[in-house]
Formats: sequence, structure tokens, C-alpha cells
Amino acid sequence: MEVSNVHKYTIKHINDSGDPQEIPCYPTSVTPSDNLVSKSWNNMWGEFIDIPVNLKTKIIWKFDVISEDDMNSLYGNLIRNKITQYKNRFFYINSYFPGVGFIKGKYYLGTPTSFNSLLGIGDGSVKYFSGEIHWIEVDGNRLNNPVSSNNNQAVEV
Repeated sequence: MEVSNVHKYTIKHINDSGDPQEIPCYPTSVTPSDNLVSKSWNNMWGEFIDIPVNLKTKIIWKFDVISEDDMNSLYGNLIRNKITQYKNRFFYINSYFPGVGFIKGKYYLGTPTSFNSLLGIGDGSVKYFSGEIHWIEVDGNRLNNPVSSNNNQAVEV
């Protein structure tokens, strides 16, 4: 993750050429968090050992209401079709990250990505949805070597 001077939401699959595309509608809210990757176990004395390995940012784009057309454009064309085409879920995104500002980086589409229908029409079609798209940073910040025994931290229970 690095700070971005582009103040809009953009997306580009890592295998696409050209410039990133601005997303058709912006999230209602953005939830930031850190995804801490660690190697943990109990040793033969029953002590819990934890080696923090990597700290990755996680961003959730939340849409309280998104039209069917915008959802098809964003999730269908810019995300799902690219995953199907390139057989991977890695994207460059530019997004707002509360507390930091706009950031950019390489992220993968996390789970769950879900959309729920909000308003159906008499013929069974749906015109409006709510939903979430989860992004998890690919590289993150390396904290420790996972095979090193010098960084073990025993925690007494």
C-alpha cells in the first residue's frame, strides 16, 4: 500500500494493459482493517508461539444501494469477467482508506463478495442491490521470517 495522489476509485486487472478505469459508482462506506498473517503453534512445553510474518491492509467497499446496471458494470465487467478471462483475482486498485487518505496497490479479491437484492419487480427481475467487495493486499509489510526461531514469542497461558 502506498499513498496515492489520484483521488478517485479505480481498478485494473494486473494482466490488463492501459490505464485503470474509474469504477461506475462509489461505495457508500469503506471499512479498513489489517490482516495479520502469522505462524503459530504450541511447543512441547505447552507454550504458545506466535511469529507475526506479514501485515496486509484489507479494504471492504460497502454499497448500501447499487443499481443493477452499476453492479453489472463494476462486478460483472470490471471484476468477474476479468477473473474468468485471466484465471486469477489480482487487481491494482486505488481506494480511499480511512485514516490515511487515498491509497493504491496490488490487491486480490477476497471473500465473501456478496450482493443482496433490495427491490424486485413484478416480473421477478431485481433493479437494486446492496453488497460488499473485499480487497486484501497482496504483498503487505514483511515483519519476520516465518522459518526463523529467533523471533518466537512465548505466551504463558
